[in-house]
This record gives sequence, C-alpha cells and structure tokens, in this order.
Amino acid sequence: MTTLAKILCWQNEVRPIVGKLLQQYIGCAEEIEEIIGELIHHTRAVINELCPEQLLTRLASRLLWQSLAKEIQTKHGIICTAKIDLTPKELKDEVQQVLLRAVRELLFNGVKHARALSESRIVMTR
Repeated sequence: MTTLAKILCWQNEVRPIVGKLLQQYIGCAEEIEEIIGELIHHTRAVINELCPEQLLTRLASRLLWQSLAKEIQTKHGIICTAKIDLTPKELKDEVQQVLLRAVRELLFNGVKHARALSESRIVMTR
C-alpha cells in the first residue's frame, strides 16, 4: 500500500471520529450560549429592580436620560443622543420609570440584534 493510500485510509477512519467530536462541542457551545442568555436575562431583571429608576426624582430625569444615552455610547460605541423637551413636572415618576425601562430595553435590543446599528436617539417631546 502506498503512502497516499495509507493517508486516505487514515482520513476515512478519522473523519467520523472528528465529526462526532465536533457535534459534541457544538452541542456544548449551544448549551453554554443558552445558559449565558438566561444569565443575561436574570441579570437585567435584577438590575432593573435595583436601578436608578427607583431613585428617579423629577429634578434628575433629564440627567438620567442623558446618562442612559452616554452609557450606550460608551459601552457599545453607538452614537446615542437624548433630547428631552418635557419639564420634569409633566410626567409622573411611575410613567418615567416605565418609559426608562422600555427605552433601555429597546436600546439594548438594538445593540444586540441590529449589527449595523451606528446611531440611536432618545427623543421625548410634548
């Protein structure tokens, strides 16, 4: 048997073993990805419970929105601006909290799912 024939026989023997190993690793990677996704979800839930929205005051609302925009820009490199044309008295604290959670979730979904996202804006007007 020539060297080439031996190599071809060896490849035919090794190929199924390598294929099985790859399937196992892919399965592990998918399981790890699922676990990480669950961790992210639970971490966000805890953060939302402890987050600044509980400390939200009417005087700090504009700063909070600008802080959220800056966080997205700093952490993810996405240009994010906040333009808030409402006076703090125009929205109840509860409404601001719900809006903050919703906008934060939208921004993070944009970061996560829109790979070509380069800019986002938070605009609140009357």
